[in-house]
Amino acid sequence: MSRFFSRSRRSSPTPGDDAQESERSIGESRRSAENDARRSASERQARDQSAANEARRQASEAEARLHAAENEERRVASDREGRRQLAENEARRVSDDDRDAPLSS
Repeated sequence: MSRFFSRSRRSSPTPGDDAQESERSIGESRRSAENDARRSASERQARDQSAANEARRQASEAEARLHAAENEERRVASDREGRRQLAENEARRVSDDDRDAPLSS
């Protein structure tokens, strides 16, 4: 026990204390570098994931615009066909009315 107190009362570090401090400092530096490397890798992975998400979003939006354009083309064609059939039916009705009308002499 007296050895503990005598060691703690020393004012200048011994060569053994310097070595321990140096080892601790090296360990802390190594852990700090490892943490920095993990942080950088994590940030890089996050940026890569973000870029991949953005690319998928843009591709999805482009596909949605394409589908919307195709749907609009079909709607326009369907409206055109509906008007054509309406005109054809109207022409047929007028023709039938003319045929069924009594002849005036």
